Order: sequence, then structure tokens, then C-alpha cells
Amino acid sequence: MSTSGDKSGSPVFCSDFLMNAAVEQGTHARWFPRLLGPALRWAFQGSPVTLTDREVGGALNLDRKEFFRLSGIDLDVSENFFYYDPTHIGEGSLDYLREVCSPKDTLIGYELSHQTRELFARAGLTYIDFWLHPVRFYDDIFFAVSSNDEAIRERLAAWRLDSRLLTLRATEIALSLIRGHIRQDKAPPDNSALFVGQTSYDKGLLHKGRMLSLLDFRQQFEALSEQYDTVLFSRHPIVHSGDGDVLRYIKQLPFAQLARTPSYLLLATDQVRGVYSISSSVVHEATYFGKQTGYFHAPPVPMEDGT
Repeated sequence: MSTSGDKSGSPVFCSDFLMNAAVEQGTHARWFPRLLGPALRWAFQGSPVTLTDREVGGALNLDRKEFFRLSGIDLDVSENFFYYDPTHIGEGSLDYLREVCSPKDTLIGYELSHQTRELFARAGLTYIDFWLHPVRFYDDIFFAVSSNDEAIRERLAAWRLDSRLLTLRATEIALSLIRGHIRQDKAPPDNSALFVGQTSYDKGLLHKGRMLSLLDFRQQFEALSEQYDTVLFSRHPIVHSGDGDVLRYIKQLPFAQLARTPSYLLLATDQVRGVYSISSSVVHEATYFGKQTGYFHAPPVPMEDGT
């Protein structure tokens, strides 16, 4: 991987330093540059540097409070993910961003929000954005990668994983799970749908300053009963409290019930025919198990298999 050829700057590591709180930026600054550092030193003429909020203390620093103040916005530093409307960001903020980030450099971002990507484009900054790929069942962890530079996108496309490999792996997993291991009392009802829950604080749920939940999509959820006899609601495995309103809503619906079986085991069955969520990656994974799928809310970034 290399730049498009007309730049002489350096790669600049960052997470979403406009939306993410300092502690979140610090976490990613500890591992992300170490993972990609060697490859980027080979691909670029310059050595990689790290850009963070001034509070974190990277090689390059941006004062988030000052950035938003220049657009008349009061930054709430207590928010892990500070929601902002990119159309409210003025030229003063963009000029400040250009002072910190040279247009000659390439920003190597980890899970940039669509707002921040939009501002980078407006400021004339090139980025390569890495997201942890939604498919988690493959032999290794890999990333979904995008860029606002067409030449970079073309180079990335050459490394795109053949999606048929994911289908084959999903088939292997399904066979290993169903060969004599699903007891009849654990099998879901025929013609079921699975709705996958998430944690209550997830960047993919952030919308106009608040976190969405299933209760924001009751009409769409109840419409599933027109196509499926049963809708299973699967809580996120680390959620054990704080979702009482959602659970009470599920229990009052005659067609819905709580899932007692792990999601991958449900994906392996023929009884589950559709998988839905607000933004969970399991929906993307379910396509390789041959399920109908749908999001009630668009996932945070468009995913390209194996890029």
C-alpha cells in the first residue's frame, strides 16, 4: 500500500480525535500505531507520527475545545463520544485543523465517524480509515478499510478478500455446531427471526447526541411478526442490567421471546431465517450463513469484505 504518488508528507496515526474523548484516544494510540507502524514505514517516505487531543499528548496535538469553540460549540469533555453536526463546523475550525494536519500528509484513522470523515474531506485532507471488520468468525481478525483518495482505494481493492472464503468458513462453523450438538429443546421455533441486541453505549448507536435502543424502532420490530412466526431477542453477552425497559417490551409481545441460545448456534440452524439489529456486526455475519438480514439503523460505515 502506498499513497497516490503526489504527496511527500508522512502518515499520521489518529483515532477519531474530534468525537472520541481523550481516554478513548489514548487507548487506541497505544496499540494502533504499533500494529501498522512497520508497514507504513515501508510504504511511505516519512516516519509515522501520532495525532491526538492535547490532553493525550501525541507528537501532533489538537485542542478539541478550541476546535469546537471556533465554531461556537461548547465541547462536553465528559462524553466518551461527543456528537456534533458537521454542517455546524465553520471555516475557522477547518483552518485550525489545517494548521495541525498538513494536506501533504495522509491521516491513518481508526474508526472515524462519518462526521469527522466529512470534515477531513472539506479541509482537503486525505485519510485511510480502518474499522474492525464486522465478520469475527474468520480464521484471523481483519479490517474494513476505506479512503477518500481514489488511487488509494484502487490499491486497497487489490487486497480484497474473496467473500466466498467467508461463506465456506460460515458453512464449516454451521456444520460443526449442528452435527449432533443442538438438542431438540435448544432448537428455536421454525420460521424464526433473530434480533441482536447491543451494549447500551456503542458508537454505532449514537444518533443526534443520544444512544438508540430497540424502543426507538418498535414499529419496525413489530412488523417482523408479519413475516416470521417468532422473533428471538438476543441480549449482548456482557449486558446483565440496565435494559429493563427493553426486556419488559419484549415480554409483552406475543410473538417475541428472549433467546437462550448463543447467536452463532442460532445462525447455524435452519429454523432461524432472518437476522436483524440496529447496527450489530452479527447482521453482516449472518449473510454468510444464508440468512435474510436487515438493519433498523444504518451501520456506522459501509463495509467491504476483506479490503
